[in-house]
Amino acid sequence: MEQVENTGVRAPDGLGALEVYFSRSFLKAYSVLEDAPFDFMMDIANDANVAEEDRALSSYYLGYFKGLAQALAKADFYGLGSAELNKPETIKQFLGFMEKLLELYNDYKAGKFKSSAELMEAVNNLEINFENFVGDIMARLRVQR
Repeated sequence: MEQVENTGVRAPDGLGALEVYFSRSFLKAYSVLEDAPFDFMMDIANDANVAEEDRALSSYYLGYFKGLAQALAKADFYGLGSAELNKPETIKQFLGFMEKLLELYNDYKAGKFKSSAELMEAVNNLEINFENFVGDIMARLRVQR
C-alpha cells in the first residue's frame, strides 16, 4: 500500500460539506446529534467527582435542552413550522448550539473545568441561550399563523 505524504493541508474552519448537507433539513441535523445532550448528562450523572447537587442540575439543564430540541424536531416532522425550521440560517444556528454543547462535553471529558460548579454554570448558560433561540422560533411561528 502506498503511503501518503502529509502536505500540511488541514480541514477548513467550519464543517464545510457537512454543514451544507445538514443545512438542507432540520431533521437531518437533529437526528445525527439528538443523543448528545443525553450522553453528556449520563456521563455527568455517573461521575463521582461531580457534586451530587450538580449531577441533579445537569439532568435538568441537559434534559431540558434535549426536550427543546425534540420539540423543534417534532414540529418539523409534523409539518408545523417546517418552512421556518428548514431555513439554512435556522439550521446553522441550531448546529452552532449543538457544536457549543459538544465543545463543553469535550472540555468536560478532558478535565478542563476546575469545579463542577463551573461546569454547571457553562451548561446553564448554554441552556438559557438555547431556550431563547427556541422561544424566538416559536414566536415567529405564532406570527405566521
